[in-house]
Amino acid sequence: MIESNFLQGADVRFRPRQMLRFMHPLEFEPCLSLITWDEFFIRANSTKFGGQSGFDQNRAFAGLGWTFNQNFRAEAGFLNQYLDDATHTNNTMHHLIMGSLFINF
Repeated sequence: MIESNFLQGADVRFRPRQMLRFMHPLEFEPCLSLITWDEFFIRANSTKFGGQSGFDQNRAFAGLGWTFNQNFRAEAGFLNQYLDDATHTNNTMHHLIMGSLFINF
């Protein structure tokens, strides 16, 4: 996927992002799943307010999911987010608890 962000002024930043995801139902309870994924972001172009091109961030998740039915699933777990600042000089790591609801219509 490629996303675009409209920044201050006329700058538009383009970021390709790729997610690899694994979800495996547990044998003792098929509604409960082990979930892990990793998402990697790259800045495709340099902009005044969006930073230099190159590595932007990485998000890694590990947790559990519960499938209520084919249209509703909940997930919760640990998210590690590694961020590169806009100048490639000061990186930050966040350790977060994350929850998500997925609803299909």
